[in-house]
Amino acid sequence: MLVTADLHFTDNPRDSYRFDFLPWFEEQARKKRVSHVVIAGDITEEKDRHSAWLVNKITGQLKSLSEQCRVVILPGNHDYKTRENPFFEFLKHIPSITWISEPSDNPDIGAAADGMPRCLFLPHTANYERDWAKINFKGYYWIFAHNTFTGARGDNGRQLTGIPLSIFPKDAQVIAGDIHVPQTIGCLTYVGAPYRVDFGDDYEPRILHLQGGEFDSIPVPGLQKRLVEINSIADLKRRAKDIAKGDILKVRVNLNGDERDQWPEMQEQVKEWGREHGFVVHTVQPKMEAAGKSKAVDRSEARSDAELLEAYAESRGVDERTLNTGRWLMGKLQ
Repeated sequence: MLVTADLHFTDNPRDSYRFDFLPWFEEQARKKRVSHVVIAGDITEEKDRHSAWLVNKITGQLKSLSEQCRVVILPGNHDYKTRENPFFEFLKHIPSITWISEPSDNPDIGAAADGMPRCLFLPHTANYERDWAKINFKGYYWIFAHNTFTGARGDNGRQLTGIPLSIFPKDAQVIAGDIHVPQTIGCLTYVGAPYRVDFGDDYEPRILHLQGGEFDSIPVPGLQKRLVEINSIADLKRRAKDIAKGDILKVRVNLNGDERDQWPEMQEQVKEWGREHGFVVHTVQPKMEAAGKSKAVDRSEARSDAELLEAYAESRGVDERTLNTGRWLMGKLQ
């Protein structure tokens, strides 16, 4: 098997780099001659109300993958608003795609690959004590899930609290989605997202290759989202060597009070630097040094209304559809 998770597809053009992954994943399935691939949750960022373009794009890529091997989809918390009606459950009607709606050890899934131990598939749950109460975990070697487990570390490095790992046998291997940072804690391994989903993410994306009772990691190439923090324009030249052409950047510039009037010019210099090197500069964000501490400041006088709208939407996690409505309203008012 090959395993991935946390794809978080969107119809935002700035996230289009994510659609390079599934064709690459399909090629890896071909090279490794696997019989199954597992997607351990969170196909999309939003839970429903997807655009026709996004649905068609995802469906087409997954159908192509399913023509290479069986595709097992384990729903994550981003894959439904109501557990009874997950948006992409219709994919189960495509031959060679299995949608796991309830805990399952379907032998067609878990035993088809030669030498694979028994597998158990656990879709996301908000109440494991209720939904997993009748499951006897003994006898399963590979257990696939999409949840937060106690001991995992989040993007900020903090230890998280969730489902205790003590519910699983010590000899089980739990492969999970939900946490984007690849990591192993005891019997639990998070495969991690196959690319950096958010600015500031600092991990090396991978997929897992399971064979028999062992697994190894395969690094995922491709564009990345990066947070670049600089103290001066001169720092840009030094940072360029660490960034790949096409990478998507949020550039944060630390300013002192004397540089405030220079901000519009500095902003343009950052954008020009991006164009020269083939980087995609998504946002240029100022930070003001004050009393020895760095804090974000509002530079509304140096930013257009459109830029302020984009910055506000990003800070609040506004979805693309709502943001498009805001853009339309702004156009009407201008």
